[in-house]
Amino acid sequence: VTKTPSNRTPTRFNDHLTSVSGWTEGNYTDSGVIFGNLVAANGNGVSQEGKDYGTNTTGWHGAAKVKAMPTPIQDFEITTWLTHKASHVNQVGRVEIYLRAVNGKHIGKFAIVDNSTKADTPKFEARAGDWQEGHYFGNHTGPKSNSLANFYGYVKFIRKGNKWTAEIYKQNSKQTYDCIVRKTWTDTAKKFTAQLASVQMHVGAFKSEKVTNRLEISRVMVKEYVELSSSQAPNSIEAGDVLTIDSEAAKVYKNGELFYDGINPSSTFFSLKPGYNGLAVNVANTRIKVNYTERWL
Repeated sequence: VTKTPSNRTPTRFNDHLTSVSGWTEGNYTDSGVIFGNLVAANGNGVSQEGKDYGTNTTGWHGAAKVKAMPTPIQDFEITTWLTHKASHVNQVGRVEIYLRAVNGKHIGKFAIVDNSTKADTPKFEARAGDWQEGHYFGNHTGPKSNSLANFYGYVKFIRKGNKWTAEIYKQNSKQTYDCIVRKTWTDTAKKFTAQLASVQMHVGAFKSEKVTNRLEISRVMVKEYVELSSSQAPNSIEAGDVLTIDSEAAKVYKNGELFYDGINPSSTFFSLKPGYNGLAVNVANTRIKVNYTERWL
């Protein structure tokens, strides 16, 4: 009670991609050429305009757009909602997010890529640094070869100090998210330490192969990790966050993701008593919705 509540992960960048306003042309992509444009995709984020990716007989090709951070940041967490859905096993494609330094050089990348014409087996890639001298610490399909098939969900990419973390979450039938892959890597040489200054998004086709039917980017959000002083107390909830408290399952979700950090160890998950119950929430300007299941003998 003697400390000032302060957010240790304030949001610095949050674009729901209802348009590409404020985004400019990208500079380069891994082993590819930039072609075409990204446009709003019927409320589903952005995708390649007209599904026209151009041609490139030697590699990847597709649109890329860049948007700058308000100010460069050192320690960050970037979360991006992605769609990678094929309508046939012979389709290939990639959807990628690049992290850029002030000089435009790529300091990291994460992506969902399917480069097989034989099966629907997308893989998740996570890298620190650029494609020529960077370090891949994630290159996985998940528990099964088709774990990321028909994908909609989000990817979380974190750098805190010299530790990198990449996580990919796939939406399930309950519209919550299951973690499919989680990988960490420590940059002991401290080689990839440049500040994050801008974000580049890209969707791509490969050579003349049939392209994945849906490659979409729905939202890009960047949070900064800040150190709190001794007079500050951590507060990790921001306006717009949705908390779901499931007393039956004894779980708490924040924006659909399990939120163990937000649970006080002394908390008790409760059930409702027969008859009338009173519930009080001590937070101003908050919308509350309660769902309950009746019980009987």
